[in-house]
Amino acid sequence: MEYNYLSVWDIVKRFLIGWGIGLSGLVLYSCVKHWDFIMASFAKGAWAWFNAAMPIVILILALIYIIRAAFR
Repeated sequence: MEYNYLSVWDIVKRFLIGWGIGLSGLVLYSCVKHWDFIMASFAKGAWAWFNAAMPIVILILALIYIIRAAFR
């Protein structure tokens, strides 16, 4: 039988890998279980970003149009 020496870094590495696997499993489970809520929140947030950005885009396009019209 062979004895393997484990350093402190090996133990910390195994600990962190174990936590990473456990947390990723919990995240996947949560995403599957609460898919409807996540998509509703994402859609609401995306719509809010759209409503916030659209006036800025319209303003920039209007300024470009005015500048082009002034130099014709």
